[in-house]
Amino acid sequence: MAEVRSEYEKALMEATMPAGKRKVLLAALQLFAKQGFDRTTTAEIAKEAGVSEGLIYKYFKSKDSLLEELSKSFYDQFRNTFLEGVGEYATLDELVTAFMRDRLNFARENFALIRIIGQEVFMNPSFRTAIANVVVNNGHINKYIAEIKAKYPDANPDLNPELLLRGVLGPLFSYALITNLFHLKSDDEDGSLTNLHRQLMLVFKGK
Repeated sequence: MAEVRSEYEKALMEATMPAGKRKVLLAALQLFAKQGFDRTTTAEIAKEAGVSEGLIYKYFKSKDSLLEELSKSFYDQFRNTFLEGVGEYATLDELVTAFMRDRLNFARENFALIRIIGQEVFMNPSFRTAIANVVVNNGHINKYIAEIKAKYPDANPDLNPELLLRGVLGPLFSYALITNLFHLKSDDEDGSLTNLHRQLMLVFKGK
């Protein structure tokens, strides 16, 4: 697998944190993507980062907590750009079209980390709980929903964070995961995207 090269990696490079911690996070990201979370040891992370194994435990209690920090900061980046510029579009349909293409690109660019998070959510109960606690913090999502309802009169009046996350993230990431994981290239990609757009509009409009 090719090395992870994503907007998230760039964000880590620019984040304010000790240099050693940044090296550990970037090394862990690369190794988890190449060989999986379970098959990666903290000794390998330390070697890849060019630091001592003890430095890893200075910043992280365990390999699990290292992945939790990667996942939480990744979700923060996703959430903060989730529906940026909701008022820039003339219609709700235009907003959903732009949003769909932007989030699919985001998922493709960050596919390696999304796959790791998805695997651990299914396999690791404590990790699943930690990520769930992050996702249910819906302050940013409520802000976006309020902007959508204020801007677009045909927006779903029952739109709420749970509906938005369940009804939007499920179809989007399922589409990105299936096409990337199995390297599927649809002969009718426009048709597939039309169907995905229709699913998302049911959430945003409620009909």
